[in-house]
Amino acid sequence: MNDTPARRIRLKILDARLGSEIPLPERGTAGSAGVDLRACLDQPLELQPGNVS
Repeated sequence: MNDTPARRIRLKILDARLGSEIPLPERGTAGSAGVDLRACLDQPLELQPGNVS
């Protein structure tokens, strides 16, 4: 088990919707090396396996 405290991450918010309408990035699981990012999209987008566009 890793008892290392989580590091703080500074974010530069470029869209006022972040933190109110759109959740801020956060760690998906305990011990994650990074955060899960969000996308500011005007409409829903569903990515299919193998689709990169």
